[in-house]
Amino acid sequence: MDGSPKKNYFPQLQIIRGLAAVLVILNHAYSKKIYFKNIPVIQTEKVFANVGVFGLTLFFVLSGFLITYLLLNEKQLTGTINIRKFYIRLILRIWPLYFLLILIGHFILPFFINSDFEGGNMSDNFWIKSILYIFILPNYVLMIFKPNNPYIDITWSIGAEEQFYFVWPHLIKRKKSIVYIIFLLITIQLSAEIFTHYAAFYKNDSKSIFILNKAVRFIEWTRAGYFAFGALTAILYTKKIYLTSKLIGKIVLYSPWFFLIVFIAGIFWYFYLQFFLLAFCYCFFQLYLITKDYKKPNVLFSFFQWIGKLSYGLYLWHCIVIVLIFKFYELLPINIRFQALASLLIYIIIILLTILISWLSYTFFESFFLI
Repeated sequence: MDGSPKKNYFPQLQIIRGLAAVLVILNHAYSKKIYFKNIPVIQTEKVFANVGVFGLTLFFVLSGFLITYLLLNEKQLTGTINIRKFYIRLILRIWPLYFLLILIGHFILPFFINSDFEGGNMSDNFWIKSILYIFILPNYVLMIFKPNNPYIDITWSIGAEEQFYFVWPHLIKRKKSIVYIIFLLITIQLSAEIFTHYAAFYKNDSKSIFILNKAVRFIEWTRAGYFAFGALTAILYTKKIYLTSKLIGKIVLYSPWFFLIVFIAGIFWYFYLQFFLLAFCYCFFQLYLITKDYKKPNVLFSFFQWIGKLSYGLYLWHCIVIVLIFKFYELLPINIRFQALASLLIYIIIILLTILISWLSYTFFESFFLI
């Protein structure tokens, strides 16, 4: 690295962020239907069953890359990392909208719009959940308590990201080589996913096995290995390893095909470690994208770039939009409720309304906190 300021904005990745946000919306519009009576699920909708986790996987790897790249860039240019400044920018970007959604989705909506969900009441253990939400531990809420809160259950991933961000800058600042930690996190993630897969077939009612399963499951849900894949992209990019290693260069060259095959296969079939494999493929596909010359995009790419800009709002608002629309949908006349066209229209309405609310949120709320 030559000491000159490095590129901090990657428009190609903004497009991926937009696509990932749409995938998550489609998945939750499909998956939340089962909790509402008399709303049909059409056979073709089942292609959305896995795309939400695929979208989240892209988000995690992308976030791991951007955070690591910016921290490495700062350390290379200044000799250190201003962790206080990092936290301030992170807090101003994440916390305002997060706490607004917690206020609406946890403290208001469940008490006015039918708190019964998944055969239970969302008001159970209310204050314990409130404390966990306030301390940005929503992933613990999702893992420990049932039923899930359909308005804000998506915030579990925000908790996973924030907990990773809390630790990662310190490691980057203090460690001369972060590569060993990256591979350790990837190995732990892989081991946890293998363990939980096979533990599902192993029947044992002992308390120790129960606790071990929960502990490993929590490690898996941190998704630290997926962030580490993104960090690996940052290392390969900043050190130009994709240019000096023929093997890495070949993997990067063919990574679009690897990624496309895993992605399409995962839509139609469930297979073992599919999300881990997608993260691996996207690690190199992401490197392929950022090393290509960026040309002025067409209208479709420009649209997804804009969607990528709104992606944080899209991600947090869409579950509230979905649940409220489904509540209204249940009230429609039965001859409308069961039409296949209505099912298509509801997806369109959910996406458009979520985009509108996210644009308003970004323009009139989130942007005031950005520095």
